[in-house]
Amino acid sequence: MKGQSREFIDSGSSSVVSNALQQRLQFIVQSRAEWWVYAIFWQARKDSDSRMTLEYGEGYFRGKEEQRMSVNDMEWFYRVSQTRSYVAGDGVIGCAFSSGVDVWLSGVNEFEMNECDDRAREARSHGIHTLVCVSMPRGILELGSCHVLALDYGLLQMAKSVFESQNNNLNPNPWGLALLPNPITDKDATAKVDGSSTDSSDADAPFPFAEGTNNVPRRSGSGRAREPLPINHVEAERQRREKLNQRFYALRSAVPNVSKMDKASLLSDAVDYINELKAKIHHLEVALESNAYRHKQEAADHVQTQTSASATTTNMRVEVKILGTEATIRVQSLNVNHPSARLMDALRDINLQILHATMSNIKEIMLQDIVVRLPHDLMTEHTLQNAILHRL
Repeated sequence: MKGQSREFIDSGSSSVVSNALQQRLQFIVQSRAEWWVYAIFWQARKDSDSRMTLEYGEGYFRGKEEQRMSVNDMEWFYRVSQTRSYVAGDGVIGCAFSSGVDVWLSGVNEFEMNECDDRAREARSHGIHTLVCVSMPRGILELGSCHVLALDYGLLQMAKSVFESQNNNLNPNPWGLALLPNPITDKDATAKVDGSSTDSSDADAPFPFAEGTNNVPRRSGSGRAREPLPINHVEAERQRREKLNQRFYALRSAVPNVSKMDKASLLSDAVDYINELKAKIHHLEVALESNAYRHKQEAADHVQTQTSASATTTNMRVEVKILGTEATIRVQSLNVNHPSARLMDALRDINLQILHATMSNIKEIMLQDIVVRLPHDLMTEHTLQNAILHRL
């Protein structure tokens, strides 16, 4: 599809626009015969480095299909998306925005072709089998389904017409559809805000934690309604809970195995995982120290061997004279450690044929004269001398 001109929503847009945006997302999801698990609008913004990024603007999660399917993974994927952002031009979302071309991924083959894209890989791992990115003037509309759905141009055109209506704020439902309540967002909208610190009920609450609405009355210990919280206190509490949610989302993504979706279980699993990592680190440190000690000992033994060999070689003189195909070898050394036997072993290793040999011992000095037949690869005095010294 052709690219479209870009307009961008200001970062200070009001809650009225956000509500209208969510109604559009809800309308698109509920007006279709096929089952869409969620809809997300990725809003185009400029970051501090003046790069165009796509951030979570608003979303709608539909929930279970006739109570037959478990949506824990899908709901988690939808909730974590609220903390994601993508640079224009990168990944399936960024490329769809930069090029203005709609993307429809459906089935295993198309997801495997985009396995290098983090968004597509994460969606597939959480049970999403159809991922759609619709190019919009102000961002990207993403739809996810647990079914394999064929490309439907009618859906793409309908979504564009809903978002491109002349008055975005006053006509969120142009066809007058009776919208059904959202079990996720409606639950959050009716939750109460307590200005005190997080109580024990939060420890057993599933993700995400309920966020309060502005100016909601608080309850005292006797059950009587107290004065409403000031707006600034409510906003501060909402931001605190939102920040807490994001921290728990990040913790959840870092812990590989989580037994349950409540906060207490996540913290317990995180403690177990940290202790397991500490044990692995200790094991690796012990192994590293052991290897370092072994290498140090091997290096010391090697130096000692080299020193002994050098001392032995220093006390030994080898002279070589070549006459035709024969050579006379004279070796003078201390009469220790069987020098004659070592010389014979060295000549055998060089593959020299011994024609004549004499040995004499004068005042602890061993003198050996050997006549050998030369092979073709040892035809110089220097080469033969080095070969004998190397083996001695």
